[in-house]
Amino acid sequence: FFDSLRIELAEGPPAGRVSVTVVYPGFVATGVRRHAVGPDGRPLGESPVREAEVMTADACARLTIDAAARRRRELVMTARGRVGQWLKLVAPAVTDRIAARAIARGR
Repeated sequence: FFDSLRIELAEGPPAGRVSVTVVYPGFVATGVRRHAVGPDGRPLGESPVREAEVMTADACARLTIDAAARRRRELVMTARGRVGQWLKLVAPAVTDRIAARAIARGR
């Protein structure tokens, strides 16, 4: 979707062009689960992610803003994400299992 959008919006004078930056942040410590509720209306509780061991929301925002300002096509913020991109090309189901396991482990 985003590649198609980028191509469609790339036409026009340079000053009027719209760029599309796709960001892959990995895990980010947001604390959102402390304030969120599930479909049943009950609080979700603590995140399974070890938030002390992952990127802060401020760091993620700074990197994202910088990438967008530089009109980068993509920003992959972690080594795991870079490996995952290549692995997904040859074995997408394996990538899904690895991601599910990482979420379950909280890192």
